[in-house]
Amino acid sequence: MRLGLHVSVRNGPVTALRRAAGLGAQTLQMFARHPRRWRGPGWDHDTVAAFRQLRESLGLSPLLIHSAFVPNLSVSEEKSHRRSILHLAEELRRSEALGADAFVIHAGAASPGRKPAEGVERFRDAVREASALAPGRVSILLENVPGGGRRLGGDFAEVAALLNALPSNRRPGLCFDTGHAWGAGWDLSTPSGIEETAKALDRSVGLSVIRVFHVNDSAAPRGSGLDWHNHLGKGLIGIENLRAFFARADRRDAAYIMETPRDAIDADEKNFETMARGLAGLFDGGPSDKMSPNDLLP
Repeated sequence: MRLGLHVSVRNGPVTALRRAAGLGAQTLQMFARHPRRWRGPGWDHDTVAAFRQLRESLGLSPLLIHSAFVPNLSVSEEKSHRRSILHLAEELRRSEALGADAFVIHAGAASPGRKPAEGVERFRDAVREASALAPGRVSILLENVPGGGRRLGGDFAEVAALLNALPSNRRPGLCFDTGHAWGAGWDLSTPSGIEETAKALDRSVGLSVIRVFHVNDSAAPRGSGLDWHNHLGKGLIGIENLRAFFARADRRDAAYIMETPRDAIDADEKNFETMARGLAGLFDGGPSDKMSPNDLLP
C-alpha cells in the first residue's frame, strides 16, 4: 500500500510535490485549478516540465488529480451541462500535461424534478463527450459521495450505475471515500458494520474495482448526508476501524490518500503520522512494495 495526502497547490505544483515528499508520502492528490472557480490560469510549460521532472526523481506515484467542485455533470439544463463538459475536458487536458495517472470525479446532482436515472444518463453523456474532446491515457475514477438530496453516488447500486456509465477506454475505477460512506449511512465503526459494508460494496460494485481510498474520519452523524472531515482518530469512525475496514477490503495495491482539515500549522504532519502508524504493517509483504503507476490501472 502507498500512503499519501491531498496537497495544496496554492504556491504552485512544484511546492506541492516537495510538501508531500517532506511528510514522507509515497503518493499524492491535488487540484489542477482553483476548485471553486470556473476559470483559472494554467501553469506554464516550464513549471509543468519542472513538476514532471521532480515528481519522477521523488518517486511519488500514483499522481491523482481531483476534479474541481463547480461542474455538475448530471444536470439536465443544457447550458450548465455544456459548461460542465467543457470544464471537465480542460481538466483532463491539464491532468494529461502534468503526467497524472488518474482523475477523481464526482457525478454531481440530478436536476430538480428529474429521476436519478436521468442524472446518470446525463453524467454518461458528459464524461464521454469530455473524454472525446480531450483524449489521453489518464484513468477516470468515480468517487462515492455522502448522499443527501439529489446528489448521485451515495447508494452503492447508484455507484455501480455511474461506474458503468464511464467510458471503458478511460480504465474506470472507484475512489472510495470512507467519510462519505459514513455520511451516506454505512457503518464503519463496528465489526458487524464493517463486514456488512464490505459485502454490500462487493456485491454492488466489486472490491477489486477500488483503485484509491480516501482515508477520512468524520465529524458528521452517520447517515446525515454531510461531508464533515475530521482529524484521523478524532472522528466518529476512528483509525482502528478504518484499519479494520481496509484489512477486510484487502486492496493492498490501492493508493491511500488522506483529506484532513488544515486548521493548524502542523495538522498535516499529525494526521499523516496517525495514518502511517494506524495502518503500519497492514499488508506486509504485499505487492505494493514495488508499486508502479500502472498498478493503479485494471
